[in-house]
Amino acid sequence: MITSEMDADELPVEVTEDKLVFEKNPKYKKGDVIVSGMIEKAEAGFIRRVIDAEKENNQFVFYTEPALLTDVFEKAHIVKYMQLTENGLEEVSVQQVDGLEVGSQQQGSFRNMSMEADTSTYQMPEVEVKPSSDYMFGAEVEIKDEGVTLSGEAGINAWIQIDMNIDHGDVQCSMAVKSAGAVDVLIDYSDGLIGSGGSIDETLDARN
Repeated sequence: MITSEMDADELPVEVTEDKLVFEKNPKYKKGDVIVSGMIEKAEAGFIRRVIDAEKENNQFVFYTEPALLTDVFEKAHIVKYMQLTENGLEEVSVQQVDGLEVGSQQQGSFRNMSMEADTSTYQMPEVEVKPSSDYMFGAEVEIKDEGVTLSGEAGINAWIQIDMNIDHGDVQCSMAVKSAGAVDVLIDYSDGLIGSGGSIDETLDARN
């Protein structure tokens, strides 16, 4: 295994399609399978099998060929979660909420909802719209008009779940699209509007 947490002299100084070059001898042998995470010389990581090795100009050169996950794992269960954002798909961590898998937000990227109305014969009330802090796509809205304040929040998170199972060379993969969203509306009204003053609070949640 090669990881970004390793010392600099343990990481390859050169990575090409068919070889890895090290300043310090990692002592790999022909047939070894090397798995790398995201490192400076290979941002996408790699899985390679060593087919030959030599020492050249005080550097250690290992010639490699592509390897497969089945060369690394006899059995494995791999799950990835990619959340939909305005910038595309981003990998996220996941937490369990009431038995449901919910993608956790990693960045504050929002799309504001907009409001349009014909104001030729109607005086629009005071309206405030701002991004929601609880959803990847959503907004908070507050409308004030003649003793009534309507405030609410609506939003949705969406993500893709990718599952891969490896069992002694048998590989099975599945993908599902999931979402979680809610609409929360609160109406406050003053005395004399509907009897005595009060409020109405309604929440609708939806998860798929």
